[in-house]
Amino acid sequence: MLFKNKTTISFLLFLSIALLLSCSADKEKSLPATSENADFSTVFLNAKSLPSALLDSLVILATGIDTIREVQYDTETPLEMQLFPHTPWRFYAGLYAGGGILMQEGSVEMELQAGESFFVEIPLRALVGFVYVEIPIGLENPMQIASGALSLNSKETNKTFLLNLKGPIAFFSSDALPLNTKYLATVVLEDIHGDTIFTFQDSISIRDNNPVFNWQLTSLRSSVKLSIHAKVIEPQQFFAEFPQSKKRLPVANDIVFTEVFVAEKDHFEFLELFNGSLDSLILDSCSVSTKSGGTSNIMFPLNTIVRPASFFSIGGDSVLGANLNLSGFTLINTKQALVLHCRNQKIDSLFYSSTDTLNIDTLSMQKNKSAQLPLRFSNESKNYSKWCFSSPSLGRDALCE
Repeated sequence: MLFKNKTTISFLLFLSIALLLSCSADKEKSLPATSENADFSTVFLNAKSLPSALLDSLVILATGIDTIREVQYDTETPLEMQLFPHTPWRFYAGLYAGGGILMQEGSVEMELQAGESFFVEIPLRALVGFVYVEIPIGLENPMQIASGALSLNSKETNKTFLLNLKGPIAFFSSDALPLNTKYLATVVLEDIHGDTIFTFQDSISIRDNNPVFNWQLTSLRSSVKLSIHAKVIEPQQFFAEFPQSKKRLPVANDIVFTEVFVAEKDHFEFLELFNGSLDSLILDSCSVSTKSGGTSNIMFPLNTIVRPASFFSIGGDSVLGANLNLSGFTLINTKQALVLHCRNQKIDSLFYSSTDTLNIDTLSMQKNKSAQLPLRFSNESKNYSKWCFSSPSLGRDALCE
């Protein structure tokens, strides 16, 4: 049985590691599946950027009039260092991933003077590469995927990595790999009976393109304030679509609420949904009631589609990165019922309160914290003890456990 992909899968760029497939975006190729059961032909592959779970830390070393070393475990939150004027200051940055492996490093020297503002760019040089592949399997795992292997073969190396299962998403994660090397990558998936239900093969190359960390230096009295921001390279979405995958309206439990953030004053509020099915879901006829009793509804625009294993977020105009920005969007910060309806069918609901801490049927919010449901607990979304609280994780799995 042969299946043709409509769009080539690409391994996306994260902090200077580009994992690119060799075939072009409009080139078709046959993907063999050994199962003769058509129910096992729906496989959605999303090769994307290295997830934050694989990043260990960012080490910053500043040497000048003094030596200051900082270790940052949340690589997306700016780090501040107080530095006195001196000539020269040398800044070193090392990014560790995959269990303490030095993945990238870079350094730069400059003079710091009080009363002036500085902007410094430090290029990080990639030392090793990684391969990370996500395979959505759905909330109910209808294909009964139980195991799999990713093989990477080159002239010098032959490595195999086993499938990791995590809620509705399974993934392969390699260890450190040499740069500027071409591999033949083979993915094999097996069901609970040990039968091979899907295979995919293509050539990939791991290259050493340089990203840039943006260091923003601003004077602060007699010292210098250093803020470090990673320059985010936005991933592009490429998908492999197979005959059994389709676009359709959601049914109950296809979509679940995974995050809600209620701001006190700054109106940076949003809610987030996750498509746990293996199909692209059409939300044109759907709405979210944002007041108890459903007196206020958020209507989705025409042609709103959520890909499998993808997040969809709704927020105000100031929420950068939201899929749907609405003027005047607000969430009640005391007690709220959020309900997603599609054609009068209830798909999912969420009940939260900032004051009710005893009712197990209500999510008790924490001030200035985002309530998040880790994807591995997607099937237990109504068990509010599985939710956790952290800084917002818009468009990603929960930052907390």
